[in-house]
Amino acid sequence: MRRLLVSGVALVLGAMPVTASAARSGEGPCRRETVAGIPGMYAVAIQQTDPTGRFQVGYAKATARGESRLVLWRDGTPLDQGPVGGLDAGWLDVNARGQVAGNGRVGGVDKLWRWSQTGGLEPLPLPANTTDGAVMAINGRGEMAGAAWAGEDPVAVAWSADKTLRVLATPAGFTRAHAYDIDGDGTVVGEVWDWDREGAGWRARRAIAWAPDGSWRLLPRGSSDRAHSYARVIRDGAVLGVTSGDDTFSWVERNGTLTRVGELYPTLLGINSTGAILTDSDVRTPGGTPRKLPEIDGADPMDGGSYPTGITDTDLVYGYDWLDGDRRLMPVRWDCR
Repeated sequence: MRRLLVSGVALVLGAMPVTASAARSGEGPCRRETVAGIPGMYAVAIQQTDPTGRFQVGYAKATARGESRLVLWRDGTPLDQGPVGGLDAGWLDVNARGQVAGNGRVGGVDKLWRWSQTGGLEPLPLPANTTDGAVMAINGRGEMAGAAWAGEDPVAVAWSADKTLRVLATPAGFTRAHAYDIDGDGTVVGEVWDWDREGAGWRARRAIAWAPDGSWRLLPRGSSDRAHSYARVIRDGAVLGVTSGDDTFSWVERNGTLTRVGELYPTLLGINSTGAILTDSDVRTPGGTPRKLPEIDGADPMDGGSYPTGITDTDLVYGYDWLDGDRRLMPVRWDCR
């Protein structure tokens, strides 16, 4: 059974998207479609899409533990860019201009960069006295956000379109900060926390938004003063996050108003301009109706499955299928229109 599936995968990797399952428009589960991959590669995965759906970014490997190669999909066609910047497949993002924010590791040292077909590889600076970092997101203007580490304590950082570095404020009472996403207007979201080194736990942990002018605000938790919270995604002013404690739940925050989405699971992964929310198992319509993302048939039940990673403004979801424990991956799309 698995051998037949692998053979089928090899046949479709180089093809244009084809429908694998069907659903009526706007109803029931979303429709699975295969996505063109890189012929001859053992693993190909999409890690993010731009909001328009024109560009997707991911990686390919010739063997299970081989070198990661940057792949940019443009209008459905995958373009193998090679091992850009010591590419680390852990995190990539792309905007509607085809600019990619990524991370690499060369000689044991973290390398942060922005890349495009026209501009090539552009290294990103880190703050003084920091040795490691991560760029997590890029917006439509080419601005980016992430974190840098001075020992065990991260600081939140952002880069302008011309790659000028800005260290974001860590409010009094907190010792660490991390940025995870950046909105189209330059607003950055993430978390700040006060870490108890002896107890190895949080004394306080809060979701935060940094404005483009450098000011910041702690986001509402919707629970007790002892609850912890963090924010991971922002789109057009809508922030996705989680509150944990005696009452654990996920939420959307906009203009100071927090709305519950559900429990901690499923995990919230993205939100588009219409308000549709991507989780790790479905798309929640603006009206709150979940539309399931069907998983691949025949994957190893212990080590396989389907993993959505990004959603477009037209309700197309991109991600990858994990076929088995040997890290065989293939790109996939779900049509939720």
